[in-house]
Amino acid sequence: MAKAPGAPLGPVPFADVEADSGLVSGVPEQLPEEHADPDDLVSALPSAPRPKGLSSLRLYDGASAARPDGVLFLRYEELLRDPAGHVREVARFVGLPFSGAEEDAGVVHDIVNLCSFGHLKTLEANKTGHMNAGLPIPRDALFRKGVAGDWVNHMTPEMARRLDDIVADKLHAAGLTFLHAASD
Repeated sequence: MAKAPGAPLGPVPFADVEADSGLVSGVPEQLPEEHADPDDLVSALPSAPRPKGLSSLRLYDGASAARPDGVLFLRYEELLRDPAGHVREVARFVGLPFSGAEEDAGVVHDIVNLCSFGHLKTLEANKTGHMNAGLPIPRDALFRKGVAGDWVNHMTPEMARRLDDIVADKLHAAGLTFLHAASD
């Protein structure tokens, strides 16, 4: 049976991606005191724990070129501008578009509200406890303002340039390019 446009592809094999997709082993359980300052933390980034899988970015990029209808890329800034449109786009992409009755009943609006930054930030599960992704990170640290570009309030231009350079190097190694935010 042929795949209908926008229908899900099903599992995509990622032969060169490690099954656990976890963090680099040997990660310290606590962020050392010497890295409490953001400048020091940025300095530590090249050796800091980070998710494995830039090779998966390359695979997504390749899969997108081979089957443009099979990979959906979303950009945060665009999602912020039109959340309802992106909810509809994701629904179509996975083969479950909204019916007219669902649209009329406000289902898209309800999903946008339930998934909104403001709502997620208020959930008790996101306000308490820690995520242990190699470093104990308070769950509430994942929520600041929910706006694009807020990094400028937390990073110096030099920190941003250094971080952009690290990301650009990693993406270049994966055959991808990066637009430097610090140069804007």
